[in-house]
Amino acid sequence: MAKIRFVDKKTRRRRRRKRNQIIYESDENLLKRARDRLEVDDLVIQPTYRVENLEAAVRLLDQLPEGYPEADEIRRECEARLPEARKQEIQGKYKIAKLHLKEATLPGEYEKAARELEELGDYKDAKELKQKAEESITEFHRGVRIRRNVGTAAFAVLLAAVFFMARTGLFSYVGARLQSRAGKYESAYQHFLELGDFLDSEYRAQRAWYFYMKDRSKSEAIDLKAAKAGDKVAFGVHNWKVLRKEGSLALLICYSPSASSPYGHVPYHSSYEEVSWEDSSLRKYLNSTVLQEEFTELEQNAMAEMVYTPAGNEKFGIEGSRTVRDKIRILDLEEATMFPGIFTKPGVDSWLCSPGHDRKTAAVMTAGGTILRAGDLVNDDSISVCPVILVDISVLKDGEGKADAYIETERKGTDAVSDAEYETEKETEKETESETLSEAATKLDGKVETEAEKETEGQRSGEGGDVG
Repeated sequence: MAKIRFVDKKTRRRRRRKRNQIIYESDENLLKRARDRLEVDDLVIQPTYRVENLEAAVRLLDQLPEGYPEADEIRRECEARLPEARKQEIQGKYKIAKLHLKEATLPGEYEKAARELEELGDYKDAKELKQKAEESITEFHRGVRIRRNVGTAAFAVLLAAVFFMARTGLFSYVGARLQSRAGKYESAYQHFLELGDFLDSEYRAQRAWYFYMKDRSKSEAIDLKAAKAGDKVAFGVHNWKVLRKEGSLALLICYSPSASSPYGHVPYHSSYEEVSWEDSSLRKYLNSTVLQEEFTELEQNAMAEMVYTPAGNEKFGIEGSRTVRDKIRILDLEEATMFPGIFTKPGVDSWLCSPGHDRKTAAVMTAGGTILRAGDLVNDDSISVCPVILVDISVLKDGEGKADAYIETERKGTDAVSDAEYETEKETEKETESETLSEAATKLDGKVETEAEKETEGQRSGEGGDVG
């Protein structure tokens, strides 16, 4: 496709020659233009524009022949005004350069001010100000390098601190402290316990466990008061279901205990022999070890003793046990079917306190709710137990906020402190937070040792027999 030419070559050459032509102007016109520039000089505000205007007038007059009428007079007037205009111009440039230097914050702004001051030469303190601008540029770059180095060093220190905290346990310690202050006492207790004797972790574990117990007791009282038959509630460290509730008494049963819990995979009796519920190792285990380790003193006080006579096995003609008195028991063959719609499936194969087809076996209720009257061998350790307790809510409510702070040494790994001492520590917790870790560790370690010695003496003097 041919290229469209809007202007032909001939026209373009003509226009080019016209641009290159020298335009001649008459002397009268040159004089008039010079006179006009002089006349408007008083109207020009900017000094720079005034200097340019007067210098242009002088250049126009230079083109006139010597002795041209009025030319010399206009020239003298222009030359007389030029010094003042140049003075005003340099003063204006100086003020602008100083203002730019004053307001400069970035290297480019300082460089602009330095160039403007350099153009002023030796005028006033232009050289000193220029040097100041150059020093500011250098200082700015030096500050950038310092900040970069400081940032790099701070990042390296942070990484080292995180590594140190992770290796020494300080990271876990700080996390546990934060959890404790946030009210997550159970989790904080576990973390402090894992830290062992790191700083004041043992003391902090006691604090966390104490406040966890207080919160647990308060929650138990509120839940049990509002619960009705069939409701699920928390009591101790396990979940329970309300079988019956009369006044302030609530009959609870632990359902679906896990294999790792104290109720999972427990034999009815320690050896394969004829045994009744009264003499079984399971009954002793529930009313001694489980009672002491799974419940606080307040919870134990709230657990009423139950007097009952376990039913026998009519199908096989085996009589039941004699009347017994316990705080923790299990259901018998008759009671296993007394709570339809509330407790029909224990969730695990569980023992019943009635005998099986002989004295060397005990009845079993399967996870799906089937009753095995023939029972299983008493020393079978694959069967679990669903314990039953009777809780007096009025005792639990009256003791609300006064949970026992004792933690068994062998099980919890800590020593005992009094309730009053814990209350004092809670009030002063915010003050001790500002102390350094080393100071806190020194003070608290000494306190725990003193209290542990006192508590140990008290325990030795007040030792008694096993419960149940």
